[in-house]
Amino acid sequence: MTNPAVTTAHPERDPYPLAVLQDLVGKLSVVRLVILILLMIPVGLQWIGLETPYFFFKPHRQPLLIGFFLAGYGLSLIYLLTWDRFSSVLKFLTIQLWTDVLLTSFLVWMTGGIQSGFAFFFLVIVFLYGRLLGFRTATLTTWVILAFLVGTGLAQARFPKLWTNEDLTTASIVYMVSLQSAALALVTLLVKLGRGQERYLLARLLEKEKALDRSERLKSHILDWMESGLILLDAQHRISAINAKALEWAGLARADEAVHHPITDIYPFFDSLWAGRSSLESNRREIVAEDGETVYGVRMTKAPDDMDLIIFMDITSLKRLERKVAQMEKMAAVGELSAGLAHEIKNPLASIRASLQLLADEGLEAEYVRRLSRLVTRDVDRLNDLLKDFLVFARPVQGERVPVQIGEAVRDALNLSLIRETPGGLALDIEPAMDRVTWLWDPNQLQQVLINLFLNASQAVADRPKQKIRVTHRQDGEASILSIEDTGPGFESSLGERPFTPFFTTKATGTGLGLAIAQRLAGQNDSVIDIGNVLERGSIVGARVRIHAFGRPNS
Repeated sequence: MTNPAVTTAHPERDPYPLAVLQDLVGKLSVVRLVILILLMIPVGLQWIGLETPYFFFKPHRQPLLIGFFLAGYGLSLIYLLTWDRFSSVLKFLTIQLWTDVLLTSFLVWMTGGIQSGFAFFFLVIVFLYGRLLGFRTATLTTWVILAFLVGTGLAQARFPKLWTNEDLTTASIVYMVSLQSAALALVTLLVKLGRGQERYLLARLLEKEKALDRSERLKSHILDWMESGLILLDAQHRISAINAKALEWAGLARADEAVHHPITDIYPFFDSLWAGRSSLESNRREIVAEDGETVYGVRMTKAPDDMDLIIFMDITSLKRLERKVAQMEKMAAVGELSAGLAHEIKNPLASIRASLQLLADEGLEAEYVRRLSRLVTRDVDRLNDLLKDFLVFARPVQGERVPVQIGEAVRDALNLSLIRETPGGLALDIEPAMDRVTWLWDPNQLQQVLINLFLNASQAVADRPKQKIRVTHRQDGEASILSIEDTGPGFESSLGERPFTPFFTTKATGTGLGLAIAQRLAGQNDSVIDIGNVLERGSIVGARVRIHAFGRPNS
């Protein structure tokens, strides 16, 4: 969680970061010490007689200068040692401001009054503290300094013998005071002009800092609210950030117990994430924890600065539910198949039983015996075909996939299903372009599927005034699609995928295994079958069955 930036305000209510002001407090004291050391050079040269002082205060000059340096050094050291004990940094800066004004005023008084070469320090003080404490503080300081300069000028005019520049005229005093006043006014104006832009930039900066802080807090809340674990790793696989859920699953209470530790120290079973790293990008993976029961769904992806982002969640209950659902679906499918098979077997068995009961009558005529025997044989064959189809559906033989020329396979299937064009009857439209298309299929299984689909189409158009079967091919990306269209009644939209359900049929005859077997065989050859209707002006004018082959089609 990111803490909000701590700020304070100067009299103009411009917020300044507290850390910046605290840093300046120490620097101001250091700068004051450096200036005092530099001042000792010209004063020392005059003191030992290597440089002649032009303007200075006569009475007790040496002791007063010693007192000046002692006060300057002493106060600077005290400020350096005690600044952190002040409750208000702004008040402490204000104390330093008036300390510097007093020290500079004393230095100016001692070194020539209004003609002192050190009067420029007043300009530095107004500008520096005005930038820190605001225009009002700069204005107040300027008025105090002007009052000192005017008072000093009057003192020099009234008591000229106190300074070495005894020939200072009233005009010179007015000129020097006016010049100093103009300089101070100009510096104060510069502070005012600079403060406006500074306030604007500072306000924008603080606004962005607050927005960033709000964003960071919101992001932290969201990440901790997530039901997924989230871990950010550096290039050495050390944890850089971790959310609350990841800590909870690791049995930790605080983030600092995990941050900067290798990921395998916290989650040892995550070491498998880097196996085959080149192909791992943004892939999902399931990892079993050390207890052998907990399963995590894990996704790891690259993050900026060569970091890795891991998002994972406990999917143990989901996997258990999937197993239960799969078992229930399997049992439901077995029950449905059993019911369908029992229904299909029941009618032939009832017919066989009735025929056998009649055959038990010794006085039955020979012709009736032959008829009943043929009925029994027919029903036995029907049961045999049913069981063979059921075995093909339930346990299809894994065929050998080889390149198959589709045009030739279509013509062979039509011939084997005895579907022919007839004058005034059935019309066949076979697209010649299919001769250039090959599929990777088992030839026998493809033939079985095509025969089934062609027989369904021919039966659908048998009673229609317009009887036509059209076979076309098109390429759609990686899918090679074979379409069989007929002019039959089409499929009811409410059926959905039920035509592929075993033992489902809308015909008076048939077991309902044809499309189910075709779909099963298509799946063994990386293909899928779908059904639909041919529409013209919104009306159904026929049915369409398509085989989508993905087994490296070549056209």
